[in-house]
Amino acid sequence: MKLYKYNLLTIIILTLVIAGCGDKPADKAAEETGKQSSVTGFRNSQWGTTLDEVKKNEKIAFTRGDTASLVFTGDVYGKKADVFYFFDESGSLFSGAIRFDIEGKSLEEVVKIYGEIKSQMIKELGAASVDAVILTDSSITEDTKSATAGILSGNKIFTADWNDNPGTQTGIILSKLPESPLNLGVVYQRK
Repeated sequence: MKLYKYNLLTIIILTLVIAGCGDKPADKAAEETGKQSSVTGFRNSQWGTTLDEVKKNEKIAFTRGDTASLVFTGDVYGKKADVFYFFDESGSLFSGAIRFDIEGKSLEEVVKIYGEIKSQMIKELGAASVDAVILTDSSITEDTKSATAGILSGNKIFTADWNDNPGTQTGIILSKLPESPLNLGVVYQRK
């Protein structure tokens, strides 16, 4: 139970740091021009949707939930993942997150999965407004020598954000917070 609470805390932190993604395909014009398409919800549900409506709309397996959140488990972008829906005090959907199961995978595999998911998001949402590999301490030059160096220490963060989309902030992040496992997640949040 403690592990579940910690993972949910990590997802909530990710939600506050960046904003996440939906399963709506981008229109061809956005894909060709690199302009970001309008996103009005998360996966198959629009912002403001109720818990019961989300349960009807979501196609993967329901895992657990309460009045503030719902969790589903299944394949997202062809990868095993937990999908979190978050509701405000009025019971309206305002945010969603996807935490990908990367346990037991090598760092090289995880970085590759991050790239694959980001590529699919670019097809859906257009070019990211921010696409970066961030070093939290740039004085550690060893962490620039390979794609995987610095990830487990928490010094290297992979991130892409679609913050210019009307109505929704979206992002993907690969990072490790102190005292937590490595996380790969996508977050969508109503603006």
